[in-house]
Amino acid sequence: MTITDVLDHRCAQALAGLLDRPVPEPGAPLPLMWHVVLHLPRPAQAELGPDGHPTVGFPTPPAPGLRRRYAGGRVELHGRGPRVGAPLAAETSVVGERTTHGRSGTLHFVTTRTVLRERGEVVLVDDRDVVYLPPQDRSTRPTTPPPVASEPGAGTPGPEIGELVASASLARSVDVDARLLFRFSALTYNAHRIHYDLDWNREVEGHDGLIVHGPLQALLMAEVGTAALGRPPRWFDYRLESVLLDRDGLHVIATPVAMEEADGGPTECVELRVVNNEGRVTARARLR
Repeated sequence: MTITDVLDHRCAQALAGLLDRPVPEPGAPLPLMWHVVLHLPRPAQAELGPDGHPTVGFPTPPAPGLRRRYAGGRVELHGRGPRVGAPLAAETSVVGERTTHGRSGTLHFVTTRTVLRERGEVVLVDDRDVVYLPPQDRSTRPTTPPPVASEPGAGTPGPEIGELVASASLARSVDVDARLLFRFSALTYNAHRIHYDLDWNREVEGHDGLIVHGPLQALLMAEVGTAALGRPPRWFDYRLESVLLDRDGLHVIATPVAMEEADGGPTECVELRVVNNEGRVTARARLR
């Protein structure tokens, strides 16, 4: 199935407002990862599970009752890349599935590939990895979570985080709260309750806070990485390493590195990571 969508002025304005950046002009290169607000599934209300995630559609969960998490992905730009305001046709398919067994039980990984075309020409290829986790074992979770408020400004970065941000080639600290997560969920038509329902997270998922979207962390790393690179990137690889809660703080750190291509020629590269107020890494990426 092919779906055509356009990042028009209103959509670009909404995403730019979320990121506190200028609105790109029509015809300008589409900023890296901005396509996450396009070609969205819009399931019927009856097709949503108790957690707000679709129970049918693409990809279809491997079994009922599993928890879904975003694990990472890879984006490669072709030719001139997509442009703001251009009609982009998307074709998505499943390109990989695997099952592993860990301490938390059986994990089901699914990789999808979306190919974006502008007037028949491939301009972007987006691979996304999602993982389906077993249901939370309520018997191993505290019955009363610690009384930490999920409010704007909750949590304070330690002095080592300030030093890390100050010493980075480029860094950005983002104030994360329920407003930001709600707006990103709205832009991506995401009804997953882990991002807006604190009671659900505490009682079902076992987290005393709202979970920050994996794609939002990837988008913020792409923004900082593009600025650090100083030019439009051609390739972006990212992965999510641990859960980030809204009260934990979010800091994107960029580090330029040297990287060799397969043909032996050097290319500019930026490594990125998202850290919380305690310095724990929740996501990593590489951009070139």
